[in-house]
Amino acid sequence: YVHRSRGVVLRTADGGATGKELWRSDGTAAGTYLVKDIETGAGSSSPSGLTVVGSTLFFAAWDAVNGRELWKTDGTLAGTVLVRNIASGATSSSPSHLTAYAGRLLFSAYESSSYGTELWTSSGTSGTTTRVADIYAGGTSSSPEELTAVGGFIYFSAEHATYGRELWRTDGTLVGAVLDRNGLRPSRYWVTADGLVVMASEVGTLDIDPARVITK
Repeated sequence: YVHRSRGVVLRTADGGATGKELWRSDGTAAGTYLVKDIETGAGSSSPSGLTVVGSTLFFAAWDAVNGRELWKTDGTLAGTVLVRNIASGATSSSPSHLTAYAGRLLFSAYESSSYGTELWTSSGTSGTTTRVADIYAGGTSSSPEELTAVGGFIYFSAEHATYGRELWRTDGTLVGAVLDRNGLRPSRYWVTADGLVVMASEVGTLDIDPARVITK
């Protein structure tokens, strides 16, 4: 996992004695150093999902006390901190599909056996790190995937007790279903330069010029 900004690279690297942790480099020997040994010693926190929101880099990392949870950094030791221990104790919430949207982060995370894995949002503090909705009510997970920002919304696939795995969208505060009349089970998607999202279980649902496709 690598992030580049303003001549500085932040990346996951194995420092040997410190395991796989977050490192920073400006391309010089003096400017290349460990940002923070999150899982102290030779153990690895294995940062993943590096995603920038404004001036903050979010990522998932593991330590023995909190499990795998959401962290953030400004590139300094003091500014590299746990955002929230979503799954209490050493249980991991395993944040994934981290996506920047409208000045905040959206991601998928496990909370507890009461809610499972659902859609979450964060602005970088514990108080602003909250579940957007319990899409699959109860302890079963909706497991949101393929988060994609288009036209003022985040589109994603999620599991629902009635609809199965379908296409959903959110503005980060409210979640609403976007369903195909025949019961779409999305597994592939295209995003075009003019803001069109096509998600389908088969290739060729629409005849789209490949030159228009910016993400798939």
